[in-house]
Amino acid sequence: MKNQVCFNDLSVQPLCTDNQNIEDRVRQYIRTLKSLWDTFGIRKVRYHENLVNIPLTPVLSLQDYCSKNKQGVFTGIILATFTMPQVDMDDDESMEKYIDCKTNIEKENKLVEAEGFNAAYCQGVPCIGFESEPFWNKSLYSIIVNISGKQSRCDWGCVSNPESVKKSDFVNWVKSITPVSIIASSLHPYSKKINLSDDHGKDVLYKHAKLLTECQYVEGILTSLPFQPATKKYVYNIRDAGEIDIVLHWEDAGYSMRVKTTGRNIRETTKIATILEKQYGRK
Repeated sequence: MKNQVCFNDLSVQPLCTDNQNIEDRVRQYIRTLKSLWDTFGIRKVRYHENLVNIPLTPVLSLQDYCSKNKQGVFTGIILATFTMPQVDMDDDESMEKYIDCKTNIEKENKLVEAEGFNAAYCQGVPCIGFESEPFWNKSLYSIIVNISGKQSRCDWGCVSNPESVKKSDFVNWVKSITPVSIIASSLHPYSKKINLSDDHGKDVLYKHAKLLTECQYVEGILTSLPFQPATKKYVYNIRDAGEIDIVLHWEDAGYSMRVKTTGRNIRETTKIATILEKQYGRK
């Protein structure tokens, strides 16, 4: 995931009622930002407006708060993480999507236009906001996205307290939107080991294994596996340790073997399995 979040403009309402309310709101916001920083490496908050246009009360803005607390830790964090515009103009893909995108959120049985969610959706990042009311206590919200007239619905992450950052639904959601980055093997194809049992079909398996070692994401062949004559799919099983069980389903006997890949987790290994399926999954 990119090391940034978008500010949820809807969370400024209702406004603070007194000085203590202001301090509590800003403190909670900073604690949430710190939790995102510690957990996901978030370093920037993208805002839709300058701080002077983000109200805390009818007469006091977030910029006013920073000006009154110039030496404060909270002020330092707010200013250090502030950035505009809300969509990175150097990110062509996000900008192209943003131009034709409009996002609404369901709130109190109404659809409300949500600029912060819209920018976050287009860039594939979460939102952060004030915990101004109980509605913002959750970590996932149902949004309706309209891109060039095509409407879709999905859940999108927005956190307003540090506890929500740690919730499993938010953590899993972040994982789901984070692009999978896979690494290539440092081994030359000729250096990759092929370990197969001296069983019937070894020659067929070995020939296919040699093809697999040409793939940059394959480290080697760990072992032969029991025949799978009833299986009609190439990828039979995917394991956490970067291991993939494959079946030569076009062979009547269903010869099978376990492949070691560079996958460091189940998501990376699954992506590699998709690549192997596409490149080698047919005779």
